[in-house]
Amino acid sequence: MGDELGQSWFYTYGNCKHPNVLGQFVETNREIGNGTPDQPQFWAARMQIQDSSVRDRYWCSDIGIIAQGEGEFTIGITVTHFIRHGYVGAEPVPPSFSAPKIVEQFLSDYWMPHSGDLPLTNGPLPFEVKDVPHILDLLASTERRCPIVWVARERTHLDPLVVPQGLSKKIAGAAAIIVSQDGEAESALIEALPFRFRALDGMVRIYQPGVRFDDDRDSGRHRYYSKNQIDELGASQVAVEIIRALTRRMDLGRHDAVFTLEDVQDRHRRNRLRQLRESLAPGTDTELIELFEADNKRLEEKIDELQKENEQLEFDLELAREGKQHADNQEAIATEARVEAEKQLGQAKKALEAIDHFRKLPVTVQECVELIAELHPQRIVFTKRAMRTAKNAEFNDVRSDIGDVWSLLWSLATDLHDLSFNQSLERRQLEQEFRAKSGCDISFTESDTTRSNPKLMAQRQFNYKGRELSMEPHAKLDRSDRNRFLRVHFAVDKESGLIVVNHCGDHLENAATRKRS
Repeated sequence: MGDELGQSWFYTYGNCKHPNVLGQFVETNREIGNGTPDQPQFWAARMQIQDSSVRDRYWCSDIGIIAQGEGEFTIGITVTHFIRHGYVGAEPVPPSFSAPKIVEQFLSDYWMPHSGDLPLTNGPLPFEVKDVPHILDLLASTERRCPIVWVARERTHLDPLVVPQGLSKKIAGAAAIIVSQDGEAESALIEALPFRFRALDGMVRIYQPGVRFDDDRDSGRHRYYSKNQIDELGASQVAVEIIRALTRRMDLGRHDAVFTLEDVQDRHRRNRLRQLRESLAPGTDTELIELFEADNKRLEEKIDELQKENEQLEFDLELAREGKQHADNQEAIATEARVEAEKQLGQAKKALEAIDHFRKLPVTVQECVELIAELHPQRIVFTKRAMRTAKNAEFNDVRSDIGDVWSLLWSLATDLHDLSFNQSLERRQLEQEFRAKSGCDISFTESDTTRSNPKLMAQRQFNYKGRELSMEPHAKLDRSDRNRFLRVHFAVDKESGLIVVNHCGDHLENAATRKRS
C-alpha cells in the first residue's frame, strides 16, 4: 500500500485499500477550479487506519488544501475516531485529546503558517514590553480564527503554574500560546488590559477571536483558570481540560475552507453549476438553474446556521459539564473538610473530657496512661497489654513517683512523636534530643547480650493491626533505692504515625535479670 501512494492517482483522485486490513484505506479527490490539472485549486485526502491498541476502533484523518496562488495555501485538518459498525462489547477507553501529529510538520518554519492574522508555531510565543500593542491587536482581531492562550506567571516566583511548552505541543494548530519574556512584560500586558480581561498571578486564560475590550460583558466569553483552581485541580488536570476543549472542535469558517473529500465534491458541484449556467445559449430556459442556485444558497446558509447552532449547543453543554465537574470537585473538597472538621471536633471533645478529669489528678500508672491516651489520640496509643502492665506496675505503690510517670508519658506523646515523625535524625541523635527535652532516659536498643538471645527478643515482638512490630525501644524510670523500675516499651509505627506502647510496667526479663535469677 505504501508504494501505491506515490502514484499519479494520489495527486488527482482515486483510492487504495489495504490488502489485509478491512476498512483501512487512502482516498483522494480534487477539483481543478481556477488551477490546472497538475496544480488543482482544491485537493483532499482521507486516510483511515485501524487503531493499533484497540482493534475495533478506526482513525480517520482528513486533509484539505486550497491553493490561493503565489505560494499560499489554506489547509484544513480534521481527525476523528469511531468504533466499527456492529461492535458488541465493553466501551473502549476513549483516547486522550491532542492536535494531530501532522500539524507539527505544517508548523515548521518553512511553511510560515497563520490562522488569519495570527502566526502559529510549534512552541509558545514569547512577548516583550515592546510587543504588548501587537498582542492587544491580535486579541481584538476578528481575522484570527483560533484562540490565544495566555499562560501568566505566578506573582512570587515569576514561573508559570502550567508548563506552556508541553501545552503548546498538544494544541498545535488549534491555538497559539503566549507567555511573557519576563516580569516587566507580564506587568505591561496586565496594565494594558481592562480589569475584567486580565490574567493574574499564574492564571491561564483562553481568548476567543475578536475580544471586545469596550464591553465588560464580553469577558465571560474568555474562560480562565485561576491560581486557586490550578492548585485544587492540579496543573496536569488543567492542561488536560484545556487540550480537550481546544482540540475537540474548531469553528474555522467552513464556508471558505476545505477539510474533507466531501468539501471537494461540493466545490466540484458549485463549479459545475456555474459552468452550466455560463454555457446556456441566449433564449434557453435559465429559470430552472436559477431556482437550483437559489435553493443551493438557501441550503448552504441553513447548513451554516445549523452548524453554528450545533457548535454553540456543544459549547454550552461543555460549559455545563465543566460547571458540574467544578461543583463536584467543590463538593468533594467540602465533604473532605467537613469530615476532617468532625474528626477534629471529636478529638477536641475527647481532649475536653480528658481535661475535665484533672479535677482529680492521676494517682496510678494506669490513670496516667488513660489520660495521656485521651489527650493525645493522634500521637500515642496504648495496647491492652500496656494497660494491664500499667495496672500491675510496682510504681503504683509510691504515689510520689506518679508525677514522674506522668512527665515521662507526656514526653513520649509530644517530644518523642515530634522527633520521630517531623525530623530526620539518627538513632543516637534522637536519644540525645529526647533526653535534653524531657530529662528522661530512653534507648532504642537492648543490650548486646539480650539481643543475642532469641527467646528474649521474641518477647519484644507484638502484633498491631495485623502487623508485626518490635517494642525493643524503651523509656526508663528507675528508683534503685527502692528497687523499683518502670519500663515503657514502644514501637514508632511509621504506617499509622503513632507511638504504639505495648508495655508500661515492671522491668521486662533481659540477660541481666536472667543472670541474677
